[in-house]
Amino acid sequence: MKNIILIGLGGFIGTIFRYGIGKIFEKNIFFFPFGTFLVNIIGCFLLGLLITSLAKENNLLLNKLYLFVGVGFCGGLTTFSAFSMESLNLINDGKLFLMFLYIISSIGFGLLFCYFGIIFIKSL
Repeated sequence: MKNIILIGLGGFIGTIFRYGIGKIFEKNIFFFPFGTFLVNIIGCFLLGLLITSLAKENNLLLNKLYLFVGVGFCGGLTTFSAFSMESLNLINDGKLFLMFLYIISSIGFGLLFCYFGIIFIKSL
């Protein structure tokens, strides 16, 4: 139950950060969604720091920090960080084809199903 609270609290804070950064960069800079780009990069950096720290030394405090920051905060801030880490894990496991398949299908199907959602709502 404590783990769920850590994740939930981290997710709450990450979501608020995402909203705040989005408001700061509400106007796209040079027609580029800089706010979303920024939260994705921050989330990837934080998750990379945590995963590397855990690999060096696995202790209870780092595990709790991972739940709070890695799963909760980064999860609320962005899911792109998990996507990036999973892609790197596939590379590290020597599964290059699977990594390319994962990246291409995630982006392709993500765009396709976003479009389907738009079409569905417009058809109502």
